[in-house]
Amino acid sequence: GITRKPGTVVFEFLPPVPAGLKRGEFMTEIKTRIEALRTAGYTQFTIQLVPGQEHALADWVRIRKAFA
Repeated sequence: GITRKPGTVVFEFLPPVPAGLKRGEFMTEIKTRIEALRTAGYTQFTIQLVPGQEHALADWVRIRKAFA
């Protein structure tokens, strides 16, 4: 089953990251967005992988490790 805990759930949808960014530009954009969420008090976030782009999961693992 699902474990439920009292609290508030907040959903916020940010604009998509622009297409065509080079890896370094992409990483800078993502780090900036994640830091802004952290500064705003968010402690968790979720990403969406577009079908056919599952290889991007490895990039997200690297991003996650950068914030550990």
